[in-house]
Order: sequence, then C-alpha cells, then structure tokens
Amino acid sequence: MIYPDNFEIKTGFDQIRMLIKSRCLFALGAQKVDKMAFSDDFDTIKLNIERAEEFREICVFENNFPADNYYDTTQALKKARVEGTHLETAEVVMLKKSLDTLTAILHFFKNTPENKYSYLKELIKEIKNFPFIEKRIDSIIDRNGKIKDNASKELKQIREDLFRKHTATGKVIQALLKKAIADGFIEKESSVSIRDGRQVLPVPVSNKNRISGIIHDESATGKTAYIEPAEVVELNNAIR
Repeated sequence: MIYPDNFEIKTGFDQIRMLIKSRCLFALGAQKVDKMAFSDDFDTIKLNIERAEEFREICVFENNFPADNYYDTTQALKKARVEGTHLETAEVVMLKKSLDTLTAILHFFKNTPENKYSYLKELIKEIKNFPFIEKRIDSIIDRNGKIKDNASKELKQIREDLFRKHTATGKVIQALLKKAIADGFIEKESSVSIRDGRQVLPVPVSNKNRISGIIHDESATGKTAYIEPAEVVELNNAIR
C-alpha cells in the first residue's frame, strides 16, 4: 500500500510522469506511462530497475540499437481486421517500417552475448516477427513508398498505357505550341503549363479566340489564359 494517496505529487513524480509522456512518440506510449504505478513489492521494483539499467547501458554504449521508424499502427491494424477493407499505401509503408524495426530489435538481442541484457531479453521472449508479411510488402512497395509497376498485371498495363498517352499528348501539345509561336499567337519564351493535371498553353487573352480549346484558368494579372487545345482534350480525358 502506498501512503498517502497524493504520494506522487508530494514526491514530485507527477512532473516526471509529464516529462516522460512528452517524450513518447505516440498515444500508446503515453497510455503506458499513465498506467505506471508505484509498487511496494521488492521483486517488481528490482526487476524494473534492472531493465532500466540495461536499457541505459544500451543507450550509452550501443550504436546499432534501432532508433528510428517507431509508428503507431493501431488504426491500420484495426482496419485490416475488417474483411473487404484495405490499407492505404502510406499505412502499408508504415506497417513495413514498423516490422523492420521489430525485426532489427530482435536481431540486436539475438546477436549479443547470452548473459548480456538478460532482463530485457526475458521481456521480448514472446515477441514474434513476420518475415512473410515483410517479403510480401517488399514485392508490392518500393523503397520510396510507391507501389511497384509489377505489383499486378493490371497495374503494369495501366501505367504503360498512361506513359504512352502522356508521351502522345506531350508530342501533340509541343507541336501546337511551336506552331502558335510561329503564328504569333503565343510569346516566344512560353512553355506548356499544367492546370488541374492537364497540359495547357499560356495564351495572351487578346489571342485566346485564336486557339480552339477549353480555358482552364487565367493568370493573376488577367493577361494570360491557360487553354487546353481541342486536339489534346480527348487524350487528357483518357489520362484522367
């Protein structure tokens, strides 16, 4: 029994608890800090002191303990429990990095002498890693967190089609830009712009009726209209 009830405040430990919570990376850590309680059991106190001392030693003397990529995957894992749902790419990347960190921690302790960090090793004894999940994610997501072209046959086909259409659109609009400059409808230093994901030509407002197409925007000064030429509308629609 801890006496008095406000022992934590009297000893100033409430301030230490707040400091520890401020260093937590996300809510799970803060929740664990909230649950920390004083104990009058000798064995429990000794165990926690030994664990703390071992981790202090790691922080001071070890250079290869994983220090990055600690994420709260709670919501993503809750979502994954529901049949028919899927994780967003960013959530899969976060899960993969978390699994990599977990694997690295297990490898760290596995590669230390048997009698070293024995209290922490006991703590992680029941933790498992999931290499098959990591391998599966690696087959779909690249190092930059993007879905690979060959993640599926359908995606590969879609991206190849997009590349061809972008290339075709680029060739057509560059030819139109060159002709418009030659005809004097567009200023010589002009270049193709992007508006709402579509390639457009910057046309002086005074010449906007000379270019057949859709006006998507105007410059802040109102002197330039950004026109999607009629010749590329269908291609841009297909890309969209």
